[in-house]
Amino acid sequence: VVPTWYVDEDSLKDYRALGLTAVVGGKLCEARNRSLRDARAKGKICVQCSDDISSWEYRDGPNAAERSDDAMNAAHNAARRLIV
Repeated sequence: VVPTWYVDEDSLKDYRALGLTAVVGGKLCEARNRSLRDARAKGKICVQCSDDISSWEYRDGPNAAERSDDAMNAAHNAARRLIV
């Protein structure tokens, strides 16, 4: 998997200088929408995330028995929490 970064025109050289695949997507909302359209046209999924995250959090545990807010929150809170 090779991610493509959708950035504003002023940032394009900086991203490419880091060795990243980057294209001009426009400002934030425009870039998000373009990435969704491009992924759909290519038959791929689109995962969007911030480029200034401080950590990733993953929860591992059984699914909630029912789809109520209380049950889902309880399952979330009971899951093992991993932070990368």
